[in-house]
Amino acid sequence: MRIFSNFDTKLKTKVYNENCTRYWSECVLMFGRSRLYWILKIFFPMSWLILCSIARLVIYYKRTDWVYFYYILAGTIVLDIVILLHIAWRYIDYLINFMLVLPHALVLYSQKWVFERDVTTINQNSIKTISVEKRWFRYSIFDNWDITILSEGIPSESDINYGKVVLKRVAKPEKKREKIIRILWLTNKNK
Repeated sequence: MRIFSNFDTKLKTKVYNENCTRYWSECVLMFGRSRLYWILKIFFPMSWLILCSIARLVIYYKRTDWVYFYYILAGTIVLDIVILLHIAWRYIDYLINFMLVLPHALVLYSQKWVFERDVTTINQNSIKTISVEKRWFRYSIFDNWDITILSEGIPSESDINYGKVVLKRVAKPEKKREKIIRILWLTNKNK
């Protein structure tokens, strides 16, 4: 689905296929948020929202007069829309934020809002470290962590975390870190 020029849900496959034809398919790696992120941040909240909305309506329908029921229904609908917008934004975050590893660079695509997309490219020579940040107990059970890439950067007044790129909630990040290093090392070795 493409809305405006910055909001394209097919961008992930388009960019991957384009780079696979440009380089070897073994030298291109793309990954995004894990399935656990989808389950914890989208599926469970959406299920909980539906169950709570139905339960609220049934309880209020049986306990109140018809006059008050419409006010409660309107309040429930407004509350559900606010929560649904938050869940929808998490789903967009799940679909569109991803990292592409190329032989010469790392590219991070991040959708900030419908009209704003950040594409951060880090050259292979400017990468200092690629690390895995392990936090949160519930993600540790399923081996989901954050991948942090530190690089040389020019400090600016507006960006506090210059030179630091984080992709959150990645499944099996240590294996992906090894693949990133392998792809970058193979290219550096072949030069």
